[in-house]
Amino acid sequence: MWNRVILCHNSEAGKNDLRKSEIVDALTLAGIEAEYCAVDSGAFPSILDSAVDLIIAAGGDGTIGKVAKYIGGRDVPLGILPVGTANNIARSFGIYGAPHEVAEGWSPDRIFHCDIGLVSYNGKNRLLIESAGIGPVSDTIKEKAGGKYSGAKKLHAARNSLHAKFTKAEPFPATIRIDGEVVIDEPILGAEIMNIGFAGPGAEILPREERRNGELSVVVFLPSEREKALKWLEAPQSHSPPAAPRHGREVNIRWANALFHIDDKVPDPATPDAEGWQAATIRLDGTTVKLLAPGYYRR
Repeated sequence: MWNRVILCHNSEAGKNDLRKSEIVDALTLAGIEAEYCAVDSGAFPSILDSAVDLIIAAGGDGTIGKVAKYIGGRDVPLGILPVGTANNIARSFGIYGAPHEVAEGWSPDRIFHCDIGLVSYNGKNRLLIESAGIGPVSDTIKEKAGGKYSGAKKLHAARNSLHAKFTKAEPFPATIRIDGEVVIDEPILGAEIMNIGFAGPGAEILPREERRNGELSVVVFLPSEREKALKWLEAPQSHSPPAAPRHGREVNIRWANALFHIDDKVPDPATPDAEGWQAATIRLDGTTVKLLAPGYYRR
């Protein structure tokens, strides 16, 4: 099906993840022969600039995000093998299972698109694939909660940390505009601008039925909804996030006294203006990456 395939793999993605040989064996079982490239090697990412029919990313969200952002806008498809911990990107698109189970279902005719966003903050532009936000999720990312663990124990520790931060969160001022219209101008506990469904410690902040292709989704946590948010965090499989999302292609946010994150990174904070405010713009410009859907995939 594909003449030249490149496998990008992060062998450090989780202490119990598959080794290079196991990933290669899984692809061989699926009838795919790939050139191997470690994402922490000198060959990455320039190897992706050459002519190639299929690129495969095997690892966690960091690895998959790096590859997806780099090839966004190109015609080459990306196959995802989720072998990380949170696997937010894969879970958002219903991709799960052992690598050979995923790869055996790939077909050039079964493609869907994932938007690549752009974040302007502190004088820099950064690509976005998961979410950007202010408040408790940013605090949890900054803390690297659960970092000394692996697997489910790591996720459990990080979600406990997020719950604690929502419990103690102090409201902070924020103004949010979606496509130029002010939708929030009041103190909030936090806000997440979602490009996919999951973010942070494997938290489904945007339910599947609320996701829209070509639009960002803004989820705002108000002080009056704190208890609902805590119940959701305690049993996310039984409760939906308390806030109804709003949608649009460009989101402008201004805030004070809170950290800001872009995907799984908390960048250096911008210097506040004279009134103590920071600002960021998150937008979609139509750039997408082509993802291979496994055989069992459903939207």
